[in-house]
Amino acid sequence: MPRSVVEHASAEAVATRHPKHTSGRRMGQPRSLANRVMWLVILWCAGFGATFLVVLPFHLLVQWAIHR
Repeated sequence: MPRSVVEHASAEAVATRHPKHTSGRRMGQPRSLANRVMWLVILWCAGFGATFLVVLPFHLLVQWAIHR
């Protein structure tokens, strides 16, 4: 069912009032050094944690086999 002209106009007004990009910086503006370092630390910790969880069962299996 097609939307009425009033619904379409109000939806456009809401879209222009509340842009999808609301992080406080413009689209073309580069990220700050602090922001990039923060993401580096977050992703490094996530990678370290994932690696730890993948390797841990094998480590425990080897330790169990050695001390058996």
